Amino acid sequence: MKCQKTIAAANEIFLKRRNYFHLPLLLVFLTFTGNLLFAQNKVSGKVTAGGTPLTGVTVKEKSRANTTQTDNNGSYSITVAANAELVFSHIGFANTIIAVNSQKQINNAIGSLV
Repeated sequence: MKCQKTIAAANEIFLKRRNYFHLPLLLVFLTFTGNLLFAQNKVSGKVTAGGTPLTGVTVKEKSRANTTQTDNNGSYSITVAANAELVFSHIGFANTIIAVNSQKQINNAIGSLV
């Protein structure tokens, strides 16, 4: 009888420890799953008009508040969702919308004046 109580107590301790053993594995799994579900792409490129780099072009992730501007060389870099669309806008030029489609580099030649 005493032996059965000892075995029961040992099983209870084992079951409690076993539940906590899975917690770190669950956290690791959720971390990697979250990264896959919310994959982000760092996209960079250069915006030109007639071969000349454009400064101050606004590059915005469509439907979000995520924006950046081109530097003096017309270069930009922005982190967006893998399926995002980028909207390029500049005073005097028509807006251009380009789908990212997991691309890492998108160069845009803004052509038409408004």
